[in-house]
Amino acid sequence: MIDFRQLAQHEYERLDLDLVWQAVLELPAIRRALLAIRNVP
Repeated sequence: MIDFRQLAQHEYERLDLDLVWQAVLELPAIRRALLAIRNVP
């Protein structure tokens, strides 16, 4: 995430917008997975 922020802020011309959009579409699944991990006793 930190590396992405750095790229987006300083080297945005290198961004693959299709790849970024694909990641955005996967955010709900990533959030569910992280919440499940967090709730493991």
